[in-house]
Amino acid sequence: MKIKSVITIILLLFVGISIVTLFIKDNNAERREGNKALRAQDENAQPAGQTASNTKTIVYYFHNTMRCKTCNTIEALTRKAIETGFSEELKSGTVELQILNVEDPCN
Repeated sequence: MKIKSVITIILLLFVGISIVTLFIKDNNAERREGNKALRAQDENAQPAGQTASNTKTIVYYFHNTMRCKTCNTIEALTRKAIETGFSEELKSGTVELQILNVEDPCN
């Protein structure tokens, strides 16, 4: 009876270690593939501070119809942050601020 228990424990440990090993190998393979994709993106990336001429960033602020003082303050601060931090981009049209009521049927 003791030999069966020992063999069972050894087999269960073997299966457990095999599963962990497979998981680690699979995870490392995914990580390597992800790193290859990131390197490819980096090679095609533009230098820091430059954006492609056809890109546009849209900043969305979502709100409900009923708004509290805090909601209005958050909108005002968002607008101020965009207007002060990205004034040149707003003028050139590469950054746009859109404030949307999520309860409006067209939104």
